[in-house]
Amino acid sequence: DGSVDFLMIDGDHNYEAVRDDIAAWLPKMAPGSVISGDDYLWPGVKRAVTEKFGDRVVPVVKKERENYLNSVAYWSVQL
Repeated sequence: DGSVDFLMIDGDHNYEAVRDDIAAWLPKMAPGSVISGDDYLWPGVKRAVTEKFGDRVVPVVKKERENYLNSVAYWSVQL
């Protein structure tokens, strides 16, 4: 209904959960709003976010480590 200006997704990190979180919240997002999340380097998160938003995703990687579980990375998209 366009009532949300900013959303931070930080739930389950598997692909289906992230995909479903995005789909559930998108109808609530206002034009020009920002949707974001953390753990961008987790495979399920990155896949779901990239599939939905493509090159509109702005990743911010603070610490990339061999094991993505120990990395610090966020993502955001302006709608």
